[in-house]
Amino acid sequence: MYSVAALPEYSNSRKEVRMSSLRNIVKKFVSPMAAFALVVSGAAAVAVAAPASANGERTLTVHYQRTNADYAGWNMWTWNDVVTDGMKTFEQTPTSYGVVTTFPVKADGTNVGFLFRSTDDWATAVKDGGDAADRSVTLNPFGNTEVWLKEGSATVYEYNPDKRGIKIHYQRTGTDYAGWNLWTWGAFEGMKNFNGQTEYGVYWVGTIDGDASGMGFLFRSTDDWNTAVKDGGDAADRAATFNETGLTEVWLKQGNATTYTVNPDAVVVKKDQKVLGGTNRSVKVGKWITMPFQSTASIKLKWVTQTPKICKIVMGNKVMGVKAGLCKVKATNKGGELHNPAEAYRFVRINPKR
Repeated sequence: MYSVAALPEYSNSRKEVRMSSLRNIVKKFVSPMAAFALVVSGAAAVAVAAPASANGERTLTVHYQRTNADYAGWNMWTWNDVVTDGMKTFEQTPTSYGVVTTFPVKADGTNVGFLFRSTDDWATAVKDGGDAADRSVTLNPFGNTEVWLKEGSATVYEYNPDKRGIKIHYQRTGTDYAGWNLWTWGAFEGMKNFNGQTEYGVYWVGTIDGDASGMGFLFRSTDDWNTAVKDGGDAADRAATFNETGLTEVWLKQGNATTYTVNPDAVVVKKDQKVLGGTNRSVKVGKWITMPFQSTASIKLKWVTQTPKICKIVMGNKVMGVKAGLCKVKATNKGGELHNPAEAYRFVRINPKR
């Protein structure tokens, strides 16, 4: 992890960012960051009402790329939370990525299912993906949705995969995300609404154009500078450096100046250290099993035994058998709080010496 020094403040009275100074600062961020996240179990994301457009609808934009650019006749077949189910045609002129179509989805919709087919005649149509042609996309709860897909791939991208992407996760303690947005400068400029929500919090994704090395941003409570509250107050400015290729992901927490390059709520569990409840993992009395020593954010974990008569913790992260029975342990961080509630309790069967 690393902490990012505050960038120069924008002027509230002028309601604009001092762009030239900020661009110079952003140019300094040249180190690529590691961008990976371990998915862990957690509470379901808090539902956020989706804002409707003037006609009570939101839109879904789908970009589709075929390897040989053979788009003649190809179309989409759609279902679920679409205002009008059925066929959607692509714009006639391909973009630099491929073909694209935009259509309305339900104001309270959450998911759209679709597939790509070579013609509007089901009797002769070839489906991209064959028997596994069905795709789906989770709709942005905060507004319109835009995705990119490639021929033969089930992956749904939230940025143009032929370029680079940036994904900024943001977690508020009270999950009060209504009205909150990003103000950006550097590689991106101006307000950005969030694209979606996970068990961690909300997030925004953007496609990086050109060779920019980084960006600056802050979180604010509204799009009105006269009333907006900035997370962090006078030290609200944040920054992210971009990977040289692919997607860059960063995670931030309310009131915390640290920019995490991996999910700080995830616990590293190596294959040879994984001990899950219900599994037949065991150790003999007097022997030990090694547990994860650090979180993905390099936070040192403290393991605590819940059954001291059955097992004890030695050397910080080794579960040693005391006598035969079922050993229970949990991980806490250095602050003493439960580090990963969803997978807090680990079980180890303690067997006799013989």
